[in-house]
Amino acid sequence: ERDSHHASVEERVVGLETAFSSGMDRHAKEIAATKDAQAQLLSDTKLRTAHHGTLAERVDKLEKAVVDGNSRCEKELKTTNASVEAMNRRLNMIKEVWSEETPRVPARGF
Repeated sequence: ERDSHHASVEERVVGLETAFSSGMDRHAKEIAATKDAQAQLLSDTKLRTAHHGTLAERVDKLEKAVVDGNSRCEKELKTTNASVEAMNRRLNMIKEVWSEETPRVPARGF
């Protein structure tokens, strides 16, 4: 009976060792997969950050684009206003000349 009990304990220990070993193998695989996934996420994040830049850099670029656009619009507006004023002066000169009476020579002998 003692041998059968001893065998039973030994079988139980072997069963526990097998379960423990297979559990360790499974956990080791899961840990390795998690580390791989984490490394991939880190790589993707670095790539995305390098490609897009930081939020502050992106905002700076947008602000610069807006300022440059405003400066360009101001220049164009000044040029357009100067052109309109020049045309207005010319039209006023033409109106003034046309509104004056043309001197006529009196007709003789008709």
